Parts: sequence; C-alpha cells; structure tokens
Amino acid sequence: MLEAAPQHHPYSASGSYRWLNCPGSIVMQKGMEDTSSSDAQEGSAAHFLASECLLNGKSPFSYLGSSIICWESQGGKSGQSFYGGKIPNGATVGSIWKVDDVMAEHISGYCDYVREAANGGTLLAEQKVDFGSSIGCPGAFGTGDALILSGDGTEQIVVDLKYGRVPVYAENNPQLSLYALGALSPLTEALLVRLVIFQPRLSKEPDEWVCDLETLMKFSGKAKRAIGECEQAEKQYLGLQSQQQAIEWAKKFLNPSEKTCTWCRAKSTCPAIAKKCLQGVLVTQDANTDGLEDLDAPANSICVAPDDLGVRKAIANVATLDFRMVEKVYANRKLFADWLKAVEGRMLKDMLNGAQSEEWKLVKGRRGDREWSDEDEVAVVMKKSKLKVVDIYNRKLISVTQAEKMLKKTPDTWEKLQPLITRSEGGLTVAPIKDKRQAVNMKEEALTGFECLDEPVPINDLI
Repeated sequence: MLEAAPQHHPYSASGSYRWLNCPGSIVMQKGMEDTSSSDAQEGSAAHFLASECLLNGKSPFSYLGSSIICWESQGGKSGQSFYGGKIPNGATVGSIWKVDDVMAEHISGYCDYVREAANGGTLLAEQKVDFGSSIGCPGAFGTGDALILSGDGTEQIVVDLKYGRVPVYAENNPQLSLYALGALSPLTEALLVRLVIFQPRLSKEPDEWVCDLETLMKFSGKAKRAIGECEQAEKQYLGLQSQQQAIEWAKKFLNPSEKTCTWCRAKSTCPAIAKKCLQGVLVTQDANTDGLEDLDAPANSICVAPDDLGVRKAIANVATLDFRMVEKVYANRKLFADWLKAVEGRMLKDMLNGAQSEEWKLVKGRRGDREWSDEDEVAVVMKKSKLKVVDIYNRKLISVTQAEKMLKKTPDTWEKLQPLITRSEGGLTVAPIKDKRQAVNMKEEALTGFECLDEPVPINDLI
C-alpha cells in the first residue's frame, strides 16, 4: 500500500513552477479544496505500479490483470493499493485501474531505465526528501520517484516518472531541482546532478540534464527569493481595502501562463487568467480588445465574459490575423481550455451545493458500460451450462514489447519476427522549439493525403 502525506505543503515540489513564477497563487488557493482528476489518479496508479516493481524486483507484466485502487481517507490522506490489499478503515475508493498491456509496457521501460542507471550504485524508490532547509522554508518536502547515487559517489541522479501526455523537460526543472537539494549529502564534494524526466507515453527515451552544485545552489537562492515574494503577496492581499488596490495587487503578483495555471485551484476565480484568456480570444489585427472593461475586478472575484456577438466576431477575425499574433494566441490555447474547465467545475460544484440557474440544470449523464461484477462466478455459471472454455475466454497474442523481452535468449526467433512488426507514422503537430523531435521541413517534405484548409468563414454566416 502506497500512502501519500495528509496534505501538500504550500511550497511543494510538484507545484514549484507555480509559486516560483506566480507569487499570488499561494494566498489565492488557501481554503480551496484540492480535487484529483481522473488523469491524475491514473498517473498515481501508474506510479504505484512502478514503485511496487522497483521495491520488489518484479516486472510490470507480472501484475497483468491486477487492479489498483486509488483511495482517500479522512484527514486528507490518499494512497493506492492492489485490489484485495489493505486500505485504511473508513477510506473511500476514488477510482480503480486495471494493469493492462499498455500500462505494463510503459512502466516496464521506466523500470528498465532506472535499474540500469542504478547498476553498481544505490537506489531509493519513492523516497521522502526534505528540502525545506535548503530554501528557507522548514517543513517543505516531496517524494522522489527514484533517487540514485552512483557507485563512485560522484553523480546523483533524480528520476521523475511523468505518465501524462503534456511534454515536460529536465533542463532547469524546479521539481527535480528541489528533490536534488533535499537528497544532497552534507559530505558530498564535486558532485554532478543528473535530472531525468521519463515520459513513456511520449517517448521511450528519457529527457536528461546534468548540472553542478553551483547551479543547484543558484536555484536554491532563486527559490528563497520567490518564497519571500509569496509571503509579501499574502500580506498585501489580506490588507486590500479597495477595488483599485486589488487591481494593482493582481498586476504585481499574478502571472498567468499554461505552466503556472494548469494545476492551480484558483483558476476559476483568478482575474488575471480570465483577462489573459479573453484577450487571446478577442484579439484583433491592431491588438485592440473588446468587452474587457469589466475584467478589472477585485482579485478574489470571478470575471465577466464579453457578449456572445463579440466572441463570434473575434472568431471570424482569426482568419485575417497576422501570423505573429496567431502565435501569441496559440501559445495560450491550453491555458484557455484549462480555465474553461475550471469554470465548468465551479459551475457543477455550486449547483451540487444548491445553486439555482434559470438557464442550466443538473441531469444524469450516460450510464456506464455493462461489466461483470464477479468474473469468477460468471465463469462458474457458464461452465455449468456446458459452454466451452474457448467460447468463454478471449485469447490475445502477447505484445511486441513482451515478445522482445521473452526472446532475448533466442535472437534468431526475434529476427524472424522483425518483418511482421509494423508501426504507424505519427501525424503532424505543432510542438515547442525545445522539443527534441526533428522538425519537418515543409519545403522539402512531399506531403500527400492532407485536406485543403477551409476558407475563412464570412462574419455574416456566424451571426
């Protein structure tokens, strides 16, 4: 059973990018419930599987068919365990995830990398690290997925498993830097630190960045200064006495961006993110905006969106925007989507608590798919009805990854299978410049099968 801490420290490692860059976020989130999304719980289940494999020396494929429970108990504790294992008394089940071929294959790549990196050295999996003293904030801590000290003691490796599909990079990564600070030994000299992001859903190759102790100490100083700004932001926030003061506070201490806002609990009430998102939608060729007069609201109130006609006109204007302006809007696309999702969550929460609307109502969604409540009992009933085993169970060929592992000692058989392996090409997509994938040169690439882009939609057709 893997159990998390009762609650996250305000200056947590996982939220470090936010408080390092948006000082006002700490005080704006106070008192807000920390909810866990389905994606986050799936990631927690994958991390649990990885830790069990590393701690027990097992392969993820040995857990195929097992179910992982994500649970929550009173006092804010949460954790994971295998179905049938122990969970705290009174804990409620948040979600259940089955270990399938896909999850096992992803985690297998991660475990192989960690074990190889730790060969000859010391490996600590799911290790709590206290980094508070390094940033002037006693009590701040985190949990490192894999901490490795090389056999000769000259390199410390911090590996973080990311199960999501949003690219994360190791260079100057604040979360891993905090883990590295917490794991440093006072006796360490001339140590190099290697930060590693392993994101199996995006690549089988890890993203790595090596730095020295001097670089790590500079980051420590930056973190201390950021905490000072957060404390200043909180002090001024609690002393706000007018709307104008709130506006000035927001301009000084709120810095919305995709990275800072993704996991911020204050998204639905933050005036800075609302203004930034709506400006992105309502931007025009001369960079003027419409309908934003009402966005200069107090820092603790939600902002009012412009009217429907203004948004429709803005959509029509997209076809005529300068490409540099399109770049700026595109850079904030996920921020806007996250903000809308936060607003939807706030709407649902308020209506569940009794809020009434003249335009919206609560309804039940589509029922879930049918499934067996007890597969063993179902099999007994079917066998008693003289159904054949071949008719009851589905047989499935093992995956390419499983075959590759199984046939390591028989390379001739693996070689014969090579012509039978296929892999589809990935579609074209837009990625940040620092993404390690090779850029596609449209002038040299002969592309076929792409539909022509639609012509701009006349504004009269949208109104």
